[in-house]
Amino acid sequence: MSCAFRFKGALGGWFALTILGIASAQTTDAPLQLRMEYTLSSTAAISAAASMRVSSFAPTTAAPRANVALAADRPPIQPLRAKLIPIAPPGNQSTARIESTVSQNAFSVLAYHDILPSLTSKQELGDAGAITVTEMTRHFSWLRDNGYRVVSMQRVLDARSGGEPLPPKSVMITFDDGYKSFHTRVLPVLKLFDFPATLAVISRWIEEPEAATIEYDANRTVASQFMTWDEIRDCLDSGLVEIASHTHDLHHGHLGNPQGNKQPVAVTRRYDPGTSSYESEAVYEARIRKDLATNSNIIFERLGVRPRVIVWPYGAYNATAQRIAAELGMPIGFTLDREPNSDESSLATISRSLIGHDTTTFDIAANLRPRKIATQRVITVDLSREMVGFSDFDESALALILERTLSLKPSIVILRASGKNVGPNARGSFLFWNSVVPVSANLLNRVAWQLRTRAGVRVFVEDPTASMSEQDRLTVFTELGRYNFFAGLVRGENTQLAAATDPGIMAIKRNHPALETMQKVTLEAQCGETLPTPDSAKLRSARNATYSRWREAVALNSWVLLQVRASQPARCTVLWWQSLAAIAATMPDWQQRTIVEIENEITRDHGEATVVAPLLNAYAAGFRHLGYANDDMRADRPRASTVRQAISLESHPVKQR
Repeated sequence: MSCAFRFKGALGGWFALTILGIASAQTTDAPLQLRMEYTLSSTAAISAAASMRVSSFAPTTAAPRANVALAADRPPIQPLRAKLIPIAPPGNQSTARIESTVSQNAFSVLAYHDILPSLTSKQELGDAGAITVTEMTRHFSWLRDNGYRVVSMQRVLDARSGGEPLPPKSVMITFDDGYKSFHTRVLPVLKLFDFPATLAVISRWIEEPEAATIEYDANRTVASQFMTWDEIRDCLDSGLVEIASHTHDLHHGHLGNPQGNKQPVAVTRRYDPGTSSYESEAVYEARIRKDLATNSNIIFERLGVRPRVIVWPYGAYNATAQRIAAELGMPIGFTLDREPNSDESSLATISRSLIGHDTTTFDIAANLRPRKIATQRVITVDLSREMVGFSDFDESALALILERTLSLKPSIVILRASGKNVGPNARGSFLFWNSVVPVSANLLNRVAWQLRTRAGVRVFVEDPTASMSEQDRLTVFTELGRYNFFAGLVRGENTQLAAATDPGIMAIKRNHPALETMQKVTLEAQCGETLPTPDSAKLRSARNATYSRWREAVALNSWVLLQVRASQPARCTVLWWQSLAAIAATMPDWQQRTIVEIENEITRDHGEATVVAPLLNAYAAGFRHLGYANDDMRADRPRASTVRQAISLESHPVKQR
């Protein structure tokens, strides 16, 4: 079996790339057979043809023993010419802070895993990270056709150090886990395209005997599926491949909460059900240091180089793990974040786009091009109401939360995790483990994790520390960040400090470096009244302090949650919202950073008047991000069938633009 690609070359002719011997590769790991032919068109001045057949790729003359992709600094073979057709990005983006402009030395990263000869039962069993060699070659061809330059890690470091700037449309390519297919299928194609790549290896999997069983997540394979050290050395000697750490044995999960969720071991303090407690910071740090040091030492012993790059399993990292990695010589880290990579971004948190078996070149185009901030739809859930009467292990209320979230399809769910009526210890209490306030039920970790992994939403937690002393607030925030997974914190109305200088926020960021902050600003609205004009004296008066607070919050936080409380929400017409937008227009980035939140008056009706109409009117007036508070899931208030038209990104708007 073979497959072929044909694409136009720089001199007016055509390249024909043929991949041979795929059938045999299904049963053996023999290197691919490749043939590329370039034929000039009949109108070319010179009639010639060049062909190359590669039946195997034995190691070339050994490159200088340095863990650097040397070939990245060479000019491309021949840039292939084609126009990139603008493609609408797919659906809802999972990140908030995406810039719409490209800064100097910007680059993107594509993250690959296993490369198969053809579609097999491996995908049917759920290995979404594996793709075929045909698809990978199609991706590489598309990159070359559309003017992208694949660069090495060293090329990025040189540009950061004042050397030659990165070319526009720079891309890095990484391959995780160290599958044998990298040697037999990927390396030949990298040589053909002259593309550098970073290979992240898990040393324990490679050290195991070939017949040993390797278990990770819900998958099970044998160690023979991964490369040997001799094969990895062959890749390194090609001059195209940099070897990175993927840890020694941190690519799995362990117990992270009382309900039994297994969570990434690199960032999760192990939960002990026997003592109902978590591992100490000292034990956690020692565990991470031992693992990363073991990986670095084994790579050095086997290959003669030490990794300077760490690729975090599952993209999960925290400041403690980053610090330990840097101390062990690995200050560069790859994640699965979606922030743009530029001169302003840290090399400790390089973002990547994950490639799976359903990734098309359309998806790659959307991931690589500059994007504006993704439109957000937000609901706020009060766990103290939804989980009333439920214990740590009762899943009924959680099932309802997941079912409703999947039905409404928002992009962000805000969880309120403090209250007085949850569990057997009902009084002023929290729904997450901490050492300051009584814990009525340790539920936050479980609910947030299930929302993230099952419903695909980003979870924000509402600040539970109002009226606390600074020391207690710092302790609660430290433990909130340490034992729970969430994307952002909703800061209280009266918070005075900028997020960047707030000790509590800084404490959370030690475990969630990419934490986003959302500042509450409440607008008590009489929707029938005429709003002050932006330049009026009334706007500057104490009565309208909300507007100055709004402006300040836009400047100091990732998001502003503008809570509009209206006694007659039906009177919040499009014209009223337009007058509010005119005031907001004096604030830089107000439209990108402001989420309008309507309070659901659950005692009055099912939301048709109090939620849906105001949100649709706000959107018509130019407010992009919409949400509502006080969702009553048990009573279906507001009705999911009605509010979905305003809160679901699948229905409003239909496409992101």
